[in-house]
Amino acid sequence: MSSKRIGLLFNRSRAYGRGFCEGVASYTEVRHDWRLEMVEDGKVGKLDGLIAHVMDDAHAEHFARLGMPVIADFYRKPRRGFAQALPDHAAVGRLAAEHFLERGFTNYAFCGYDGILFSDERRAGYAAALSERRYECASYRTPSKVLDGFNERVILREEIAPRAADARALRVWLLSLPRPCALFCCHDLRALQVLYAAKVGGLRVPEDIAILGVDNDMLVCNFTHPRLSSIDNAAFDVGRAAAKLLDDILEGRASRNACVKVTPMGIVSRASTDVFTYSSPVVNEAMLFMRRSLSQNLTASDIFAHLGKSHTFVENAFRAEVGVTVQSELQRLRLEEAKRLLKSTAMPLANIARRSGFSSPRYFAQAFRHALGVSPSGWRESQLA
Repeated sequence: MSSKRIGLLFNRSRAYGRGFCEGVASYTEVRHDWRLEMVEDGKVGKLDGLIAHVMDDAHAEHFARLGMPVIADFYRKPRRGFAQALPDHAAVGRLAAEHFLERGFTNYAFCGYDGILFSDERRAGYAAALSERRYECASYRTPSKVLDGFNERVILREEIAPRAADARALRVWLLSLPRPCALFCCHDLRALQVLYAAKVGGLRVPEDIAILGVDNDMLVCNFTHPRLSSIDNAAFDVGRAAAKLLDDILEGRASRNACVKVTPMGIVSRASTDVFTYSSPVVNEAMLFMRRSLSQNLTASDIFAHLGKSHTFVENAFRAEVGVTVQSELQRLRLEEAKRLLKSTAMPLANIARRSGFSSPRYFAQAFRHALGVSPSGWRESQLA
């Protein structure tokens, strides 16, 4: 069997790029005849296929002239003749909206880069989900000086500096937002820049502005104060999907214009969104306590005791503001955490039951099947299919 030379042109300095490349590399377990080659600066030799970030029209034209199948991730606009494998950006935006809606916010905003494909689609998904609940979303208008020449060099330069090129404009905009405000950023780097600008402007995070990014880049999210919440957009899975799509094209099973979108993994909640904005302080404190202590097999009585309030008082406040009982919200949180762990880890079911706060693996299985109509192991298998 002759080997196939597969080129990979991707920015590997950030978590998404690294995860994507690892996903592509893992596909060689299926295709032992593939020989992966890192391509630098768009200098592509004789290849059987290419998986690439396409940063500008010049690169797109160059790749098109080579005639090989290309799986492309675009920053501005897709090009006919190139296939795509990418995160479902609209789903990323909807997930961000859900994260903030359950925290009781009424003011929402988005910060990204106008005209950059992934940013625009994430903003659209976020705004659409909020509109369904009759909320509006304020959007930052990126100064032209930031967008002019937006390319990989700009990204790499900004990755090492939390102070953005438009830091002053960001700060002015942040100070103009109504508070408290739920602010979704197009990726972790933008979230880091917003956090820096907010601090310079004297804003508290998350009390005045709660900040959420995308990529779950540990070297960004965990080296800030407060630590940044972020959406895990399944970079590894996207990379693997890109490799499979290229394989399908090479074997005649897919079109060169095919597009595969990968669902985000979920939200990794940290201190930058660790706030609730319901009118009742009791509800806010209960919500925080439940999330911080979820693995401790909490009961509703534990929550009432922590709050120092009567069962009737807390339940009435919950029904009025959240629309459900304390026990119902606690069970929903447990199931959401269990789903996250089932999808993102290979952790045994007994460990997942314990980490999600269920009293026993048996009760976990019963509650999961009752809520979703399938066993935990069956649900996990469906997510990996």
